[in-house]
Amino acid sequence: MVLEEVSLTSLNVDFRRVLILCPFLVLLDASLCPGQNIYEIDPARSKIEIQLKTSGFLSFLGDEHLIFGPIAQGRIIHYAEAVEKSFVEVEVKTDQIKVQDPDLDEEDRREVQQTMESERVLGVKQYPKISFKSSLVRRMDDGQLLIAGDLTLRGRTRRVTLRATIESTEPHLKASGRCRFKQTEFGIKPVTAGAGMVRVKDEIELTFQIHATPVQSQ
Repeated sequence: MVLEEVSLTSLNVDFRRVLILCPFLVLLDASLCPGQNIYEIDPARSKIEIQLKTSGFLSFLGDEHLIFGPIAQGRIIHYAEAVEKSFVEVEVKTDQIKVQDPDLDEEDRREVQQTMESERVLGVKQYPKISFKSSLVRRMDDGQLLIAGDLTLRGRTRRVTLRATIESTEPHLKASGRCRFKQTEFGIKPVTAGAGMVRVKDEIELTFQIHATPVQSQ
């Protein structure tokens, strides 16, 4: 019985210490992240676009495809005074990526869409999403941001680098930029036609536009 009373007393003392220290711990945590702003990406206004170019002996006969996809979700943690601490992550659902070629008739567009969704390219059924998470942010001399991170496509993760421009229209944030990578790095064999005389180039140029709204700031 005595042991139980001593244990309870010790517990009460520790609890009082925690209560005393809590306000100081909160202040310390806030001081470690000055100028931090957390934004949630607006899916209705954020998108990626991919330009697929052709190459080969008869490339002038091939179609160059414009592909569009809304950004399903994501967030940006932005430090205005220490941009190298910033972080961005985005996710695109592969079944929402659509062929937008204005020069194709409906039947040809449907055929290109089916090819893009097939196991040969995106493998929509097996790989429902594409994601990017940054690991490095650095401001360049021209004011743009150099952002490096992990791009996951078709279940493979590779490091890519992109350039971005950030515009702050309080309280919102807008970002735009581009990056290039090769399809073969993610297990995609570029589509060919005409016995290989026309083929889609291995390198892809991806551009993005992001609109984000604040969810938390310090």
